[in-house]
Amino acid sequence: MTLTVVRRAVGAAARSVGKQPLPAPTLRSGHFVVLREASTTRSSTSSTSQRFYPRPPGTPGQSKGVKIGYVFGVLAFVGIGATSYGLYNFYSSFTAYPAAIRTHLRAALRSAATESYSRADASFAQAYQLALDDPTLGKTRQERLIKTTGIAIRWGAMWEAARELGKAIEVYDKGFREIADLVDAALPAQLASTSTSTTTATADMPTKLEIMRGAAIALKVGDLSCDLGGTEALAHAEERYAWALQELMRVNMTPAQLQQVDIEQRHGSPDHRVDPPPIEGSEGDNDLPTWASKVELVGAMERLGGLYARQGKLEYAQPLLQQAIATLLPPPSKDANPRKKLPPPPVADRCHAATLMNNLASAFVQEPSPSVASIDSASRWARQSLAVAHGVRTEMIGKRGGNEVAAKDREEVECELVALVGAYNLGKLAELAKDKDSARKWFEKSRAQAVRIGSRDGLEQSLEAIRRLG
Repeated sequence: MTLTVVRRAVGAAARSVGKQPLPAPTLRSGHFVVLREASTTRSSTSSTSQRFYPRPPGTPGQSKGVKIGYVFGVLAFVGIGATSYGLYNFYSSFTAYPAAIRTHLRAALRSAATESYSRADASFAQAYQLALDDPTLGKTRQERLIKTTGIAIRWGAMWEAARELGKAIEVYDKGFREIADLVDAALPAQLASTSTSTTTATADMPTKLEIMRGAAIALKVGDLSCDLGGTEALAHAEERYAWALQELMRVNMTPAQLQQVDIEQRHGSPDHRVDPPPIEGSEGDNDLPTWASKVELVGAMERLGGLYARQGKLEYAQPLLQQAIATLLPPPSKDANPRKKLPPPPVADRCHAATLMNNLASAFVQEPSPSVASIDSASRWARQSLAVAHGVRTEMIGKRGGNEVAAKDREEVECELVALVGAYNLGKLAELAKDKDSARKWFEKSRAQAVRIGSRDGLEQSLEAIRRLG
């Protein structure tokens, strides 16, 4: 059978959606159908929804069970954003590198342009080592770090473009280790300051910008490790995703929460359900806006949760995904005072929360023969995802006053995809429950939505499901 799931990457640390977990079966990784976005910019809903792929690389397969799909939303992956950010800094500061380093960088770029990757690799290696050895590369450690990791990112991007993922991971990890080593060296002092409820800063402690950069590179390494696949690569992905999540939480945590993370790290606790606080800090703190912290944090939660889900570790995946959902779509305030009620989250956040709800639904039915309780849990999350998506779509139609806007140009484009995938998934869940009438109703809805947004693959799969029901 075939079900379809929604997946994407955005979010932040927040309180879990309820303390009581939904019934969770023992999972095995299933077959995935991925509705993948091709670029980091807004693209047409049609082209986005027409890209169906097998399960994510590196995910073990199984011969039986429900097939699940992922829908990727319209926002850029944080890992990809890290590369873009690194390249921007690399090119914008190219002339700021000393002449000796520039010579090797130019040679590397020329060789890469002609696909002479071995020569380019040697030139990048020389430039990188010279940069590491040059104490005058920048006025501050942070400035030097931006330049050295910029070279590592451009170097890794070359191997990534050549589809040499193992080499790309090795090079990206060089840049990551620069920052991870700083974090490791500063951790004792940081923990000592939290034990006295102070936040004494020293020149040795990594800045928030440095940690954010390290986390972005770590997420990129995790993404490529998942693409590479295999037990060792997936373990490496988990390690990098966990580091990014922990450090991004650390820079936004209270002292008590920071100590809890340290306890878990030292004792190897796999429990990721520590309640992180709302993201705080001034917009001027290290020149990082608060939304940047939010995007990075949710990206880390979603990746790590998604990896656990594909490995059948629902007990770890569920709290992470629920925290990401709650961050994007906080529960309504219980305060009766209307002045204290916050405005609704941005459309993009609400649509992505719907995406994560649908993905979480899929995690409950990955075993070959899902239980009735598992199907019920999945149905509840899938219905909730549709409710959120339909609510946003209705709101935006009202705001446009009846004016027609192409699906690809709508602010709620991700919700349009969720409406398609969610309806299809509910049809699959109804099939699992042996309710053909409900399944047909949901498949008809997914067919209609596929026509509405111009999704050829969505239409074909919906029609095939309807024919299968007879």
